[in-house]
Amino acid sequence: MEKFIWISKDTYLSKKYQSSLSFKMTPEVIGSLDPSTGQMIRLNQSVRLGQVSVSVQTADLYYDFNKPVNITPPAEALAAKPISPTQIQAALPA
Repeated sequence: MEKFIWISKDTYLSKKYQSSLSFKMTPEVIGSLDPSTGQMIRLNQSVRLGQVSVSVQTADLYYDFNKPVNITPPAEALAAKPISPTQIQAALPA
């Protein structure tokens, strides 16, 4: 993994952040979805898939520090019912 950060000489704030990451992996399927119940089931034997190469590169620019920002959420978000962590936990299978 490589990371580069550009820092302003005047303000010492970050101006740009760049990173890259590459790796190889061989995923294995250890379970599948049972269509009759909708539940995940563990397989008796894992199924090895082919090797996958992953390469991720990102670049972020930072500017307008301490300037006002106006964020307007979509109407559906404002009408959504709040969900508590307890409700989520209760909905999970035991």
